[in-house]
Amino acid sequence: MLLDPAQRDRLVAHRNGLVTLTGTLSIGRVEDETGRVSWIRLQLPTDALSDSPDSSSQR
Repeated sequence: MLLDPAQRDRLVAHRNGLVTLTGTLSIGRVEDETGRVSWIRLQLPTDALSDSPDSSSQR
């Protein structure tokens, strides 16, 4: 999972159960500047970590 550069320093809280993610799926070998290799990546949209909680997390 890849975040927009403006959100890369944010922490993503753990959630129990299934999670639906929407973004751009890329397949193929990519090596980043640290040497980490990935074969599948999901680039999340710019507002993926918006400050407002979604309705599924409210009880």
